[in-house]
Amino acid sequence: MNMHKYNLSEGWIGEITLADQAFHDAKRRKTTQNNKRRIENVAFDYVESLRRDLRHHVG
Repeated sequence: MNMHKYNLSEGWIGEITLADQAFHDAKRRKTTQNNKRRIENVAFDYVESLRRDLRHHVG
């Protein structure tokens, strides 16, 4: 975004830039947390399926 065309002072441009970076960082962290949760769920499902298979073969 070209903020100079809105006649903003350098201070405001800096504040907007920091806010934009914080927003994108928060989105990235949320995505990382969602991916972590998804990986944990897949791992849990895999372990549960191994347990079921083991019970089927043993029992």
